[in-house]
Amino acid sequence: MTGNRFYLSFFKDIPEITSYNYFLFDNKYLGKLKLKKCPNDEQSTIVLLKNEHKRFTGSIIKMPKILKPLGIEQDRREYLNKKISPLVLEQKNLSHYALKTLR
Repeated sequence: MTGNRFYLSFFKDIPEITSYNYFLFDNKYLGKLKLKKCPNDEQSTIVLLKNEHKRFTGSIIKMPKILKPLGIEQDRREYLNKKISPLVLEQKNLSHYALKTLR
C-alpha cells in the first residue's frame, strides 16, 4: 500500500465517488476535478489537492521507489522453454485459428 500513502499525502478523498459516472480532468485547472452523475447534469467541481497552492514540480514530489523485477532462474527458464512454449500458439497460427473458429 505504499502507492496509496503516496497519493493520500497530496489528494483528498472524493465523497460519494461511486455515485458519479463522468469525470473530467483539464490541464488548465490542475488539481481540480469536474464531476457529473448523468450526461445532462450540471457538472460540479471539486479540488482534489489537500494543499491547493502546492504545485507539482520535481522538487516537491518524491515518487515512490521503483522496484526492478527479479530475473528468473535458469531451471525455470528451461522448464518454460521445454514444457510451456510448445503449448503457446505462434501469432500467425493464432490469427488463422481465430478466423477458422469464427466461421
